[in-house]
Amino acid sequence: MFKVESTTFVSVAAVPGPPTNVRVCNVLSTNCTVKYQLPADEGDSQVTGYHVERRLVTTGAESGWVPVNREPVAPLELVVDQLKPQSKYQFRVAAENEHGVGDFSEPSETVKCLPDVDAEGGRPSALQRCVL
Repeated sequence: MFKVESTTFVSVAAVPGPPTNVRVCNVLSTNCTVKYQLPADEGDSQVTGYHVERRLVTTGAESGWVPVNREPVAPLELVVDQLKPQSKYQFRVAAENEHGVGDFSEPSETVKCLPDVDAEGGRPSALQRCVL
């Protein structure tokens, strides 16, 4: 008599890969816009939102990563407020789907916020604009 064993395959739920092309634009004295693109691999389900983190970059050191948003955001960009004038920052982004949060992207290039006001009358001007 032969005994037949059944094999059960368990599908491993896949979280999304890291978002791509993370860049920072519209840099002002206390805010900027972080833009990113969909991950190359969305995992087993559609991406439902994104988590953005920032870190302060100082001479010879980088601080730890700090979450920018408490809840995931759906758009492929986020305005980041409460930055310090003339400080340098990097940003990274992770995608989330119904299975969880994936890995974070590589850090963005370092950007430096503008001084509190510009020399022409007190209105901040954008340091750079994103070109898609």
